[in-house]
Amino acid sequence: MQNRKLNDIVQKIDYGCFLKIAAALPAQIGAFLSYWRGLWQFVFDYDWRSMALGKNYIRKNVNSAMKELLSNRLRIIPATAGRFLHNSRTEWQDCLFKYSDVMDTLYRKSHIEGVDELLDIQKQGRGIVLLSAHYDSFIMGMALLGMSGLKTNVLTSNVVQDPRIHPDVRNFFAEKYWLMEKYTNGKMVPYENGLDFYDQALNRGESVVIMADVQGNKSSIYIPFLSRSFRLPIGAWRMAQKTNSLIGAYMCSYIFPDVYHIQMLPPREIDRESPENTLIPIYAFIEKTIRKHPERWLASEHLMNYDKSRSIQ
Repeated sequence: MQNRKLNDIVQKIDYGCFLKIAAALPAQIGAFLSYWRGLWQFVFDYDWRSMALGKNYIRKNVNSAMKELLSNRLRIIPATAGRFLHNSRTEWQDCLFKYSDVMDTLYRKSHIEGVDELLDIQKQGRGIVLLSAHYDSFIMGMALLGMSGLKTNVLTSNVVQDPRIHPDVRNFFAEKYWLMEKYTNGKMVPYENGLDFYDQALNRGESVVIMADVQGNKSSIYIPFLSRSFRLPIGAWRMAQKTNSLIGAYMCSYIFPDVYHIQMLPPREIDRESPENTLIPIYAFIEKTIRKHPERWLASEHLMNYDKSRSIQ
């Protein structure tokens, strides 16, 4: 049973104070503090979603996922802890958007594969749908792509403003999205508001980023993904089909406190008759990256929701 008052105090200190202080410090110190914050989160199974729902479930689900993703039994607990450490570091990174000088430094030091091709496509007036996953520094990747000159719009959700979520956590997300627009050259618009904005952005030759590791609730198409059967969300494919856009993917990884690396699956024409043919190569790219470092998959607790009865070995 959770102590609601204690949880409120902890989240107020954590999101309302600690993360902001860590972001204001030199990058090496901030990253170090985020590491210990993540270790503390692992020990106490602390996550803002757990606090909002009133039950702890993240650590259990992540541990179950690591048992499926890792053949070495000795790596399961360290990898489970690693997910909390990487998630904590990502939230610290989100607070860096407030500091333009810090962002300029890490942009200069980071490496983005295939960005010239993306900019060439943008100059041609073609839209690009970029898929990614809740993996490592995926949020920082959006900002870096924008800082490279790509007009990047991001599909978000109103779920982070659920009234059950602590006000300081909601403010954390609201401020993050607001600050990110400075770097992405685009907008962060909830999909609940409708998709017209994104269609218009693609028709203008801009890019739209969509997270691909959340199942499509209304989809009847299943593809193999991480040794399970994954209900394929085809919204990205439909968006590209409707706007004659290309579709690709990226994954962003943390190297050092001020160095990041973006791997790119170059945008290609879609198969207008088959979302499977279009998206399976993208999911293979995402899966390959996740399997190298499953502890960096921040949404690994969702693996337990993928269809095991259709499991594909």
